[in-house]
Amino acid sequence: MSRDNEPSDFWSSPHWFNSLDPGRATILIRVFFWSCTAVVGFVQSWSVRFVINPDGNSYLDIASAYLRGDYHNAVNAYWSPMFSWLIAMVLHIFHPSPFWETPLLHLVNFAGLLVALRCFEFFFVTFLEFLQRSGQPVTEPLLSLPVWWLLGYAIFFSTALQVLSLEPTNPDTWVCVVSYLALGILLRIVLQPQKWVRYAIFGVVLGLGYLTKCFYFPLSLVFLFTAWLGGGASVRNLARVALAALFFALVAGPFVFALSRSKHRLTYGDVGGIAYAMFVDPIPQPVSWQGEDHTGTPLHPVRQILTSPRVMEFAIPIAGTYPPTYDLSYWMEGVKAHFNVRGQVRILRQSFGTFFLIFLTQIEFALGVLALLFYQPRWRGFVTSLASFWPIWLPATIACVAYSFVLVENRYVAPFLPFIWLSVFAAALSLPSRHVRLAVILATLSIMGIKVAKYFVSDLIAIGHQENVDWQVSKSLRDWGLKPGDRVAVIAASAEAHWARLAGVKIVTELPLGQEGIFWEGDSALQDRVFAAFASTGSRVVVVKGPPLGSIRNGWFRLGNTPYCAHTLPGDPQE
Repeated sequence: MSRDNEPSDFWSSPHWFNSLDPGRATILIRVFFWSCTAVVGFVQSWSVRFVINPDGNSYLDIASAYLRGDYHNAVNAYWSPMFSWLIAMVLHIFHPSPFWETPLLHLVNFAGLLVALRCFEFFFVTFLEFLQRSGQPVTEPLLSLPVWWLLGYAIFFSTALQVLSLEPTNPDTWVCVVSYLALGILLRIVLQPQKWVRYAIFGVVLGLGYLTKCFYFPLSLVFLFTAWLGGGASVRNLARVALAALFFALVAGPFVFALSRSKHRLTYGDVGGIAYAMFVDPIPQPVSWQGEDHTGTPLHPVRQILTSPRVMEFAIPIAGTYPPTYDLSYWMEGVKAHFNVRGQVRILRQSFGTFFLIFLTQIEFALGVLALLFYQPRWRGFVTSLASFWPIWLPATIACVAYSFVLVENRYVAPFLPFIWLSVFAAALSLPSRHVRLAVILATLSIMGIKVAKYFVSDLIAIGHQENVDWQVSKSLRDWGLKPGDRVAVIAASAEAHWARLAGVKIVTELPLGQEGIFWEGDSALQDRVFAAFASTGSRVVVVKGPPLGSIRNGWFRLGNTPYCAHTLPGDPQE
């Protein structure tokens, strides 16, 4: 008797899970995962509601520029516009006070998580249809269809909330939205290549992807090539792909035109070349780049106004709270990215290490695949089956490989991981019996559930321990007498500038990271020279975070109950 028909087998018993109608079971699974995603996602987002990275501050500054009609400063060759447009819309609708600005930014990404889940469902329905066309068993007895939905939701959940998470104030959750839509439409094109309207929609989605992340401009070429191959690689299909390219150009073209006009050269964004130069050459401190180590000739670098220690000034012409990161493409105009064998090997090694850590984050899925393969080790069949899913994993794999040559971060590759995992599982699940497939998937989900519960409890506890440090600093500066529009200096700020945005002031000069030791160990005469250099830029105070113990002398005052301190500069009326 075959294993599938053994009456004593647990899964053949009249268990409630087996007695459910597949359609009803799928609905219950959907309700469960939507509820879990909403609750766990909100708790994760709210537990870091006052945390903002420098990228988030730049996106907020650009959103404010759009709202006040300052398009000259809004068009930016380093930051993609879509996230700032979303933020601008939310700021225009809700008009948050400075205290609530960062939480609102996190809620924008929480909304993105829910939109991403719906777009993932759109992709997954098409994925299941693609499996059926490929001869995979997704509708056979024993609730195979609901089990597939369990696996799909689990992979989405793990990728969106564990690999990616809602802590970074970046647009990567919205990149997931575009990626799921793009892959879903691509698979529909592969299934029915004769429908021209899908190619048009495909081009629009790819254009939105570029507006969300500059990386999607070259990646769109990969998607279009995949659509051509998957749709038959014929001359007629080439015309359809040309239609997709046309609609991509219609969506992406206006911003490319505005960007090129702003830069006086043809460009779709400078972040790729700058990133390669920063990490492969490398450039230790891009925000104060002076063309060192033969990395190029700066056309308009930040200005050095003191040599020992170095003091940099950047009051004009770039807007933003902290101009060096508001538009790094301006300050690094003239940088030359050089191929560096040693640097490239170092980056590839780091990328491999990051991928390994991501692998450990999702180790339960790897164990599930290995269990399926080792149970019935027909490796040739696995490879053959995996190859048949190339339209799913090819664009995702190319995206991950491309990032590995420059920089891999969890948030960069997270939008593409579900496609790789689903392809691998689809190939591995075609080998063993239905009972083994169900057991392995439920075991995989159980391990993931334990991890989710642990992190959920930690996030729940963290909700009550959040302080809005940036708001406290801004309030203390305003209480001291600083007014919106005033200029300030910083010491080793590492681009942490949100407190300045909330206070309405602009950072125009800094003592860069790595130079602070000279300042703190120097005598009063050296420190006075630095203060005088700061004051020469029109700055009223200098702000520092976490100064060394015992180094704070007369003239310094603490900003609220925070690790920040400030010092009045010469010539200020408050001195």
